[in-house]
Amino acid sequence: MPYRRKDSPVWWVSYTDANGQRVRQPTGTTNRKEAELLEAKWKLEIHRERRWGEQPLRSFGDLMLGYLRATADKRSADKDRMRTKHLRRAFGGMVMNEITPAHIRAYVDGRKSEGIGNATINRELALLSAAINYANKEWEWALPNPVKGRKLKEPEDRVRWLTTEEVEKLVRAAETEPKALHLAVFIRLALNTGCRSGELLGLEWSRVDFQGSLIYLEARHTKAGKRRSVPLNDAAGEALIDRARFRRSTALEVRGCSAGQTGCASKASNGHSQVLVAKAGLRISSHTTCGARAPHGWCRLG
Repeated sequence: MPYRRKDSPVWWVSYTDANGQRVRQPTGTTNRKEAELLEAKWKLEIHRERRWGEQPLRSFGDLMLGYLRATADKRSADKDRMRTKHLRRAFGGMVMNEITPAHIRAYVDGRKSEGIGNATINRELALLSAAINYANKEWEWALPNPVKGRKLKEPEDRVRWLTTEEVEKLVRAAETEPKALHLAVFIRLALNTGCRSGELLGLEWSRVDFQGSLIYLEARHTKAGKRRSVPLNDAAGEALIDRARFRRSTALEVRGCSAGQTGCASKASNGHSQVLVAKAGLRISSHTTCGARAPHGWCRLG
């Protein structure tokens, strides 16, 4: 019988699974009748599995909801939820055992007709594949994986380095933006350290070592999830000194940034990127990258 918990707005149920283990889980609904129907469904599936060894049918919703909950601490959790919305348009309500390679091909064709590139489609299908593999390994669901072996070919990125002249143009264009005074410093620091935007946005003054010419990056800010130190050349050191001077002279706190943060690029960072690149006279290409990393929207130059 469904029951309520003080710490949850939805109905919960308690039952014994096919292995004799007590299970207590939320139904995901605030409607008692719906909760009772879900409880009856789950108990019937358990009875069939215990009596005849029949595996319960797993829906796309069951799979993705369970996977997203289990991996909520992933660095890419937000992107996973966004990609799941696209997958749900095609597979929502379907039973996982009924999803075939033909359905995957239809999904690919549909996304391509919307103008979506192979790389994006690959990321979406990779999420579905990862969820299936996770369910099979962790929950012993024994689901087929129709995504396996169906990765689309992606265009190879063209790598080149920004020239000194291009860097100077970019910085000069940033210096003319009155609503984004931090951008010029941010770009100079990014280009001279090779740090990713997330690494710089999370940088705090307590992790800047001017004497040793190093900055220390915490694991939560790096792509590999490991702490590391980055040497500062003269240009990067000067950029940080300029930022420190600006901070002392204005005593301005940027909303959403702690008092100890160094740069705290605001939402204007991405909003001004296209304008500044145009001012600098540089061309943008979504399939090429530059040699040095820079704030989001800067390092993809063609």
